[in-house]
Amino acid sequence: MNETKPTILLLITNLGKGGAQRVFYDHALALSTNYKVIEVVFEKIDEGVYNTGFPIHYLNEHSLYTRLGPIGRLYNRSKNLKKLVENYNADIVISHMDGANWVNSLSFSKAKKIFVVHGTILYDDQQSRVMQWFRTKVIIPLLYKKSDIVVSVSEGIARELRSICSVKQIISIPNFFDVKNILLKASDALVSEHKELFENYPVLITSGRLAKQKQQHCLFSIYKAVKKQHSPIRLVILGDGELRSSLISQAEALDLNVYSIWDANQNQFHNNYDVYFMGYVANPYQYLSKSKLFLFPSAWEGFPLALCEAMIAGAPVLTSDCPTGPREILAPNSYSNQYKLVNAEYTKNGVLLPLPNSKVAEDCWIEAILCLLNDPPKRDLLIKAARKKIQEFEKESVLEKWNSLISGLINE
Repeated sequence: MNETKPTILLLITNLGKGGAQRVFYDHALALSTNYKVIEVVFEKIDEGVYNTGFPIHYLNEHSLYTRLGPIGRLYNRSKNLKKLVENYNADIVISHMDGANWVNSLSFSKAKKIFVVHGTILYDDQQSRVMQWFRTKVIIPLLYKKSDIVVSVSEGIARELRSICSVKQIISIPNFFDVKNILLKASDALVSEHKELFENYPVLITSGRLAKQKQQHCLFSIYKAVKKQHSPIRLVILGDGELRSSLISQAEALDLNVYSIWDANQNQFHNNYDVYFMGYVANPYQYLSKSKLFLFPSAWEGFPLALCEAMIAGAPVLTSDCPTGPREILAPNSYSNQYKLVNAEYTKNGVLLPLPNSKVAEDCWIEAILCLLNDPPKRDLLIKAARKKIQEFEKESVLEKWNSLISGLINE
């Protein structure tokens, strides 16, 4: 019976379509086997993606404090979280993402506190320099001391927190994947018009939110150069986000023929486009498994879900050597904190490449893509090794670490 299980409040800022939200959803479902799970969110953003069906509480109830700006909202959320802990007699609050971790810290509740950090502390370009300094030198060192343990999704993030933010009570636990389920979904057939595209053309594919971090715009000039030497070829982009219109315009500005699922005037899907914006798809694995290469040009990451999912589905991966996840996944014994790769680094699990922010770096990507397109045996070796590597992140083994951590805190 649920009443006899220890109670966990899972806290996050919102339930949008991001990677942290996906992990939050996966954790809620997985942990509900042994614990009573209550979801807590700042405010309602109904994007209809990650719905567990569990009870959800929203912290942004209106009060006098919410009129006092960010500080007032922070106080109001913290106060409301403390009330929820008391009402449910919660044993642990596990918070995901910075803002949720701050609220967890400032709630001063009696529950044990686990802070989960999903992204790089140092390389997030969406933070101003002043905010970055204040965050790393003041906020995190002060507030994260209130946690019982900090969990980072990659060892690279853990190193940043230890060395820059003086966080001591920290461990690294990677995200987990239901490999069997992904492989099952990867075998699903595509609808007929999409199937024809993937059968008749070598497809380069990328997947992720259409956002600054993911740098999909870099792929357009790379694709155009590859096409000149390896025609015909197609580029498929899975995902949606705030840069949707901008990315479509950038592709068209390079004289690429663009298909967009959002364009009401394009009522017929055919194979003669160069770039295909497919939007958010419920089953990306069926597309990944039928692609020749997976391209991942991100500027920064935490522990990239899309990269690992491509490895599982069977698409050879080429990724920027960005902070903090790709190198840790593809070449874990070659740690570097510089992220200044110059030449392509062919690992047995995939290809690490320079950040595609210069002509020299783009040429490196072009050469690596052509190399693999023209070498099917090498692609096959990468697929085989990548699937073996990804077993380290199998759901059951990673969940053992989480269950051990949670039970240890509850029984202290």
